[in-house]
Amino acid sequence: MLNIKINKMQKSKSINNNIHSYLGYMLNILCLFLLLSLLSSCAKVESHLLDSEVSVFQDYYVTFNKTKNTTVAEADFRAKDEKGPRLQLSGPSEIKVNDRENYEFSNIFTLHFYKWKYNSITDVEFVYKKEHGKIFKNTIKSSDGLWISIPSITTISKKGLQFDWSGQESDGENSSIICTIVPKSNENTRILSLFKHGRTVQLTSENLKLLNVGEEVTLTLRRMVDLGSPKEADGGAGGKMFVVMEDQKDLRITN
Repeated sequence: MLNIKINKMQKSKSINNNIHSYLGYMLNILCLFLLLSLLSSCAKVESHLLDSEVSVFQDYYVTFNKTKNTTVAEADFRAKDEKGPRLQLSGPSEIKVNDRENYEFSNIFTLHFYKWKYNSITDVEFVYKKEHGKIFKNTIKSSDGLWISIPSITTISKKGLQFDWSGQESDGENSSIICTIVPKSNENTRILSLFKHGRTVQLTSENLKLLNVGEEVTLTLRRMVDLGSPKEADGGAGGKMFVVMEDQKDLRITN
């Protein structure tokens, strides 16, 4: 009987070890898959290697922040369509914003390779030149967006937060509102809520549980409008253009 019990215990222990090994193996596979997915999103092709007949998908994104009085323009390009490989412009191909060639370039876990910053609210004209001289001009203006404002609040209670934003009502399905709260002590912690419609922003105590009483945070409202495809698209590749209007306030967490 003792031998039977020992054998059963050893068999059970062996099964548990096998299960743990399998779970560990699957976890490693999942982590590897996620890493490869992230790396593949950063994969790029130099544009001069494309055949001249390949159309290019244009992706333009502009953020106007009325609190900081800044404009950030971003651009990205893909071969053939939105699912094609991302392009790093090379050779005679180039992208300018308001005749500015100098830009910030990054292909490390970013949605857009190219970025320009202005210390003012500035309308943005993207001028994209392909390898063989064809030029595409597309503009995003501050008037294309829908301004949004946070009311006069100075604190956020741990019990919850509710307020009505002010600004122009949206007349379609092409806009959305995103509310984020970022602690000044730890910018890696973000509380985010997405509101497709309605004027009321509401966060519950459950949403705010990671914040501490007395902590200083920045609340940001972002109003995103989908402007559709670029007016000057490259063949059937199409593209997308978004304008974002931001308002921000520094607040303190209370009981």
